[in-house]
Amino acid sequence: MCPVASRPPRTSGSTVMGAATGGETATRRSSSPKRGIKTAASAVAIQFRRLNSGFCRERQFATFWWYEPSYLCPDVGSACLNTKELDEVVDDIKDAFSEVVTDIIGVIPAVVAALVFLIAGLIISPIIRNLFHKLLKAVSFDKGVDKSGLGGFVERAGYPDSALLVAKIVGWMVMLIFVKLSVAALGVDSIEDLVDRLVAWIPNVIIAIILVVITGAAANFVKGILTPALQNTPAGDLIGKIIVAAIWVIGGMMAIDQLGFGEDIVDQLWTALTTALAGILLIKFGVGGIWAARDRFWPKVYDTFESDSTSA
Repeated sequence: MCPVASRPPRTSGSTVMGAATGGETATRRSSSPKRGIKTAASAVAIQFRRLNSGFCRERQFATFWWYEPSYLCPDVGSACLNTKELDEVVDDIKDAFSEVVTDIIGVIPAVVAALVFLIAGLIISPIIRNLFHKLLKAVSFDKGVDKSGLGGFVERAGYPDSALLVAKIVGWMVMLIFVKLSVAALGVDSIEDLVDRLVAWIPNVIIAIILVVITGAAANFVKGILTPALQNTPAGDLIGKIIVAAIWVIGGMMAIDQLGFGEDIVDQLWTALTTALAGILLIKFGVGGIWAARDRFWPKVYDTFESDSTSA
C-alpha cells in the first residue's frame, strides 16, 4: 500500500513528469495560470483518487504542467489512493439512491389512485352524457331551444342537435370532477386549486345556460304578442324590436353576472341602461303629454267647471 503523501510547499523550481516526453523533467513555470484551471485540475485529481481501490497502481501518471505532483506517490510517481475516501463516495451514492427509491415508492400509491380516478371518469362520463341526452330528448329540449330562437345559432355553430351539445357539456363537467379527484390524489396544490375553481364554477354555467334559454323563449313570446298588436301602429315594428332587444339585454346581463364576468361592469351597464330608458320614456310621454294636456285634458276641465257655474 502506498501512503498518501502530504502536499509539499509550492516552489517555483519544482519539477513534474512530462506527458509527452514520458519521463523527462522540466522546470515549472514561475508565472501561475488562472485559478479556475488549477481548481478544476485539482478536483479531477481528487475524483481520480476517490474512484480507485486504495492502492498504488504501478503505472505512470501523466500530468500537466499546472498539476501539483504532491498527489502522486513519492516513490513510484503513480496515483496514491485512499480506501476511506472511496468508502465515503460509495456511502454517498448509496444514500442518494436510497432516497430516490424511497421517493418513488412513496409516489406510487398516489399515481395509482390518480390513474384509477381518471379511468373511472373516462368510463362514467360517457354513461352520464348518454343518459342526459336521452332525458333532454324526452322533455323535447330541442323544440324549446328552437322556440327560444337559439336553435339557428346552435345549428350554425355545427351542433344541429342541441340536446347532444348540452349532454356533451354535462359529460365534460363530470369528467372535470374526476380530474379534480385525480389531482387531489397526487397532492399538487397549485393544480388542485385551479380545478377546484373550475368545479365550483359548474353550477353557475348551468344556471347561465338556463337563463339564456328562458330569455330567448320570453323574447320570442313577447315578439309573437306584440307583432300583431303593433302591426297597424306607426313605428310598431321598431317598438317591437326595441322591446325584444331589451329583454335579451336583461337576460344576457343576468347570465353574465351569474358567470361572474365583470360584475362591476355589468352593474354599471345595467344602471346606465335603466337610466337611459327612463329618460326616453320621460321625454317621450312627458313632453308629449304637455300638448295632450293642453289640447284634451284641460279643455275638458274648463268645460266641467263652466257647466257647473252655469247650472248654479
